[in-house]
Amino acid sequence: ALAICIKSQGDRLYSAYLYCVISLCWDQLPANKLRNQRQTNDLDRSNIAIVIPEAHSMLSENNPQGTAFIEQLVRRARKYDAGIWFDSQHASDFFPRHESPIAEKIRTIFSLVQYKAVLRQDGADKDALRLLMPHMTESELDATISFEPGQMLLSIGSETKLKLQCYIPKEDLVVFGGGREK
Repeated sequence: ALAICIKSQGDRLYSAYLYCVISLCWDQLPANKLRNQRQTNDLDRSNIAIVIPEAHSMLSENNPQGTAFIEQLVRRARKYDAGIWFDSQHASDFFPRHESPIAEKIRTIFSLVQYKAVLRQDGADKDALRLLMPHMTESELDATISFEPGQMLLSIGSETKLKLQCYIPKEDLVVFGGGREK
């Protein structure tokens, strides 16, 4: 709820808020790496996921500093047993409207991300998806347009792609707000 309130104040404030929160999360990573180095059983290792809601506010042509910050996070997170999750409604939210150094940086960021989950997409986003995820076939991209709630395409690296159906009990949908009716 706080994020929604801050988002309503504009992208610059939201980006500053996200930068501070992500920086606080990042501060936890060295301790996690040290803790994991002491583990003898791989099942005892802990992993950290940094989730960036409305990620297109930081990862965009309108925010070159935020995009550079995200690139550094993505390049280094794996070394700390961490992952960065981007959340946005549309793939086209990330993609610049023209070629630029920022457009190339955004493509680089998406190429560094190993796991990509694509839920239902609008047909208008197909071009952006094609540019951000060139390893996906036309038929895979076409399928995302007609996905039902809970369906997703999970891409692991450039070779493995899985079509998944997620089930969420109705009582758990309460925490998703607008998703209750689905």
